[in-house]
Amino acid sequence: KHASTTGNIQFAGYANALQGDCISRVDGGTITESSFFNQPSNSAAQAWDRNTETEWIENGSPAWTIYSYNFDRMEWVNKLVIGSTPSDPTLDPVTVNVYGSSDSVNYVLLYSVTKKSMFSSRKETKEFMMMDHMTSYGKYKIEITEAASGDLKTGISYLDLLACQLIYFHKDGD
Repeated sequence: KHASTTGNIQFAGYANALQGDCISRVDGGTITESSFFNQPSNSAAQAWDRNTETEWIENGSPAWTIYSYNFDRMEWVNKLVIGSTPSDPTLDPVTVNVYGSSDSVNYVLLYSVTKKSMFSSRKETKEFMMMDHMTSYGKYKIEITEAASGDLKTGISYLDLLACQLIYFHKDGD
């Protein structure tokens, strides 16, 4: 505080007491979803609950869910974790896109993956590093545009967004 100023200095912040190589950035936010199916037992909240026994099912394309941080909070994430449905392999996604937004209007494509056989078993999770951005966003949109069956109906059991430690090294020689 400079000697010529008066009054209190205030600031706001938060701390996350977790440690490790990767930390989930999905905690206490708001979940929205496309409304093709609208069954409470199979809503997008079931994908974000970190439980591979539950599932989110949508009956249209593209199926999407948005995770929004509360109180204008913004987070940087660099890993997507997604899980196969516990019940039906034909619902598994083939194409998944991840978008980030700071204003709820403009979304930037951060990552896209297309794999015909993304999963080999039920309740399996896969991790995908998203290394092409260094921007924090207040909202992350996960979009599924194609399912294994080729039909519009799709589903997943697990979604998480992680911030993982970056380890830099210099290249020696070639």
